[in-house]
Amino acid sequence: MCEKVRRIRVPRGKAIKTALVYCGHLAPVVEAEGYFNAVVDVRDVLF
Repeated sequence: MCEKVRRIRVPRGKAIKTALVYCGHLAPVVEAEGYFNAVVDVRDVLF
């Protein structure tokens, strides 16, 4: 994922924000790593 983000050409004045949308259980280490700007459980969005 880091490589994909690195390769995106970003126009001047814009930024890339990363988000992980998941369903189910998420390993605590994923959120603790701090890679994603947002971590969203799809159940919170739908219900």
